[in-house]
Amino acid sequence: MSSSEITTVDDGPSLIKVASLFVRGRNALAVRGDFAPLYVDYYLHWLDQGISQEEPYDGLLKHALAAVVLHSTTRPWKETHAWTLNFQSPLCNVFVTAGSLAESVIGRVFIHDVKQAPRGLFHAQTTAKGEHPRQSAVPLDHNTVFPAVESFYQMSEQRRARIFEVNDEDYVMISAQPDCDLDWLESLSTEDVRRLDRLEELSLLETRQFRFHCGCSLERIFPALAPLIANGIDDLFQGDHAITVTCPRCGTRRRLSREQLEDAQRRNTG
Repeated sequence: MSSSEITTVDDGPSLIKVASLFVRGRNALAVRGDFAPLYVDYYLHWLDQGISQEEPYDGLLKHALAAVVLHSTTRPWKETHAWTLNFQSPLCNVFVTAGSLAESVIGRVFIHDVKQAPRGLFHAQTTAKGEHPRQSAVPLDHNTVFPAVESFYQMSEQRRARIFEVNDEDYVMISAQPDCDLDWLESLSTEDVRRLDRLEELSLLETRQFRFHCGCSLERIFPALAPLIANGIDDLFQGDHAITVTCPRCGTRRRLSREQLEDAQRRNTG
């Protein structure tokens, strides 16, 4: 499977293309993306926010971002997917969300105030305009992302999927479609997937674009602040003119004045 054939970078360094290919004769869908340019913006974002992403959390978040993008590319355009992977070892919550229409993916790792439990949990939510959100939760018994996503597919999606790193930060997910050759899918090695375009007949179905981008605003952050100001905002400001608020999706910090918060409160309770 030639990387240059199916994944390229658009005008900006952070906009990547993710390709969907149908594997003829095997009834499987192969989705591929080179995430290196997206990860450049990922690191620039944390540098700008003064946040240090250390291992193993850095690797977990990068793999989760790739996996949710690959998954989103297999789904209808109108859907937005949000995953929270609760790992018990290392103890953390990895949150990622991606949408094809918004052409964006974002995520964070939470390592503080994470409850210990006998086993982890993989929680997924799918939203689409005009539809009720769909949610599912399955046990998470792995300590790395790709096996956790493969297990999620088996239990929640009720079909087989496998994820491969064919080159550095270049990932392929192959998922079973109706009447898939499951023996073939199970037997695939990373080298097989690297040579997929020579070993199998592939048909390019579509490409989608993604970037590391949150698009956070006061309107998006306000729901997280609402419980704190339910009884008034005096205690929140404690006499200060402004407070620092943090986006729960991307960790971006911004100064918020009392007037801005009051204005947002009026708009949201209108």
